[in-house]
Amino acid sequence: MDGPELRPGQNVNFNFIAILMLGFDDLMRNAIELIEDSVPFNEDRVVSALSTRGYAVSEARSVIRNFVFGKGLIPRAVINFNRLGLVDVRVDITLSPSSTGKAEQLLSLLTEDGYLISWGKSIGLSNYRTINAVPRAFLSDYRKVFDSAVSLGKLRDYQWFETETSFQYFSPDPSVFDFRTGNWKSGAGQVNATRRLKEIPTTKGNFDALDLRILLQLRKTAAQTPEALALSVGLTGSDVDEVAQRVNRLHKEKFITSVYLDFFEAGFLAPSTAMIDLLCRSTDNSLSSLEESLLTNPYLSAASFGVKALAALLTFPLSAFYRLQSALEKLVLSQGAVDSAFMLISWFESETFKKPDSASILASKYDGSRWAFDVDRLLEHLKGL
Repeated sequence: MDGPELRPGQNVNFNFIAILMLGFDDLMRNAIELIEDSVPFNEDRVVSALSTRGYAVSEARSVIRNFVFGKGLIPRAVINFNRLGLVDVRVDITLSPSSTGKAEQLLSLLTEDGYLISWGKSIGLSNYRTINAVPRAFLSDYRKVFDSAVSLGKLRDYQWFETETSFQYFSPDPSVFDFRTGNWKSGAGQVNATRRLKEIPTTKGNFDALDLRILLQLRKTAAQTPEALALSVGLTGSDVDEVAQRVNRLHKEKFITSVYLDFFEAGFLAPSTAMIDLLCRSTDNSLSSLEESLLTNPYLSAASFGVKALAALLTFPLSAFYRLQSALEKLVLSQGAVDSAFMLISWFESETFKKPDSASILASKYDGSRWAFDVDRLLEHLKGL
């Protein structure tokens, strides 16, 4: 952690400053941990929990409002996609030369009729990674779309990755990110604090179209009052009790798993932030040592770990790009027979194309009782592109 800048003739009590800075980081770390265990997010509940850990109510409320409300960070609910009958699928695509100029139209087509929810531009002029939430029953149909795109000459090739568990998201660690200023800390090193992956049930639960709208609104921001949430899903103020009861049920049934602080939605840090998207598969080796290393990395922002496969997203200052890339490559190579794929992107580059509104896409594909996917219509549009 960086110390204060000294000027000639200035007397500084280093011990006092170190304790003061560490104390503030400990408060933030405790607050973030409680926020990520608070579903749905509730400021009073977090303040009460912090007070039982020895912090004054005034400083607890101040730090929450400082880095959540004052700095524009957004608490977002993590939705259990497996619980919704969806599977997280990542597809690395390579456009054919004839499609390079039509990349946006091609990706928009997949967004309109499929379940593509976001994309990023990788290093290379025609390589993209799509991030998909696909109904389990339609996995083969959805893959057929990518096969057809290859046979029609729209894509040169693609790689398909299905994650075995839902992604879990984490707030930036206070050792590397300053929540008071909204900036990365320079010279910050590795910490020993281990992230915790929660066990998430994968069996399908029962939900309806209103439940889905509530979930998607909480995914946008979990810091909504019941009154605001009711209005945002098309109800009235008189339906507040029903909304609150539904949120409690969705929490108990693990449709909502946790909350994390998202600073990208507020427009923070671009373009000084970079990301590494890492996928690994192993047919004969355990990836437990790699998982352990990633879970202690303060830059880890999302993870999905299976028995023989893992996916992770690391978010960090652009200045640390090459150092972290090299360290990750060595870490993966040390695992032995492991297939891996990296996508190295800066936050600025990932905005090359706009991100689709995943909430409206998913809501439009659920009729109240089941998911819908018109593969024939999508293939016809693909042929005409």
